[in-house]
Amino acid sequence: MRVWVAWIGLLMAACQTEGRVERLSTAAETAYTLCRAPALAPGVGLRVALDTAAGGMLHLYLLLHNTSRKALTVAPGRANLLTADQRPQEPLQALAGFALGPGQEQEIQLGYQPVNDLYLYQRTGLRGPWQQQYRLPLSFIGELSDTLSFCFEPQAYLAYSLQREQHRPRLYRPSAAIKTREAAARQEVYWQRLLGRADTVALAPAYFTDQDFFNAGVNLRHSLFALNDSLYLSLFITNNAAIMLEIVPHNIWLQTAEGVHAPVKLLGYSYQQQQAQVLLPGDRLRLGLVYTAPAADSVLLRLGGLGLHPLEAPLFWEDFMFVQE
Repeated sequence: MRVWVAWIGLLMAACQTEGRVERLSTAAETAYTLCRAPALAPGVGLRVALDTAAGGMLHLYLLLHNTSRKALTVAPGRANLLTADQRPQEPLQALAGFALGPGQEQEIQLGYQPVNDLYLYQRTGLRGPWQQQYRLPLSFIGELSDTLSFCFEPQAYLAYSLQREQHRPRLYRPSAAIKTREAAARQEVYWQRLLGRADTVALAPAYFTDQDFFNAGVNLRHSLFALNDSLYLSLFITNNAAIMLEIVPHNIWLQTAEGVHAPVKLLGYSYQQQQAQVLLPGDRLRLGLVYTAPAADSVLLRLGGLGLHPLEAPLFWEDFMFVQE
């Protein structure tokens, strides 16, 4: 993916600091500019630059100059960048506040990794492409009340958006047939037979939604999407049942028209569990799996690697069909 890098500089009030922000920002192209020049309070000089970096990062450079006769309080940790829907993005660095004395100047460098698309982030963990505009309230500098607005140059942003569209993730959700009472009833009957229980009172009802498969106290939160030539599956398993579960990641398969695909990479394996590959009551597990398979209209999730321990029986009676949103 092409990385769009940009810098801007603005001198406000009396500030003899030419070249300092330009030295910090080594951009080859101009993408972000100030949408308008803010009206700063007298005695405050500011040069500012915003540029982008790999990995969805944004870098903010500030050169602050106090031209007044009293100290200026600065709290960089409160320099929140706002997205288009006004969600504040905190800086990655936890910089302590300080007082800038009369005639002093100070460079501040802050990094951000904003959540640009909240829906996409909630479904996939991806933060989405850079937005065309960000805002920076200046309330972290003394008593300033103005806000800086950074705008991506329209033609450059159009080219960036077209390029990003070619690598847009494709989201999947469970098919409508899964999210029926009939499907849940089949699962409940399977559990009764498997555990030898004739009544349904001892088992919590099963239900299947766009984000969760719930079965007798076992909750499986899922996310499936395609990106480039791979499929990405995220699972978050919570065992609130009075049973033990066995997890074998390489036996969690995806099936498309091209065939059955085993995971080729384990992205993450974070857990709160007492035994390896076994989830005791109260344990939780989060894992991400990558499959070498291009996007398809539908994908079948086969959870053979998720079963009851030590019965060696699958947790779910059926496979689950996912379709593109």
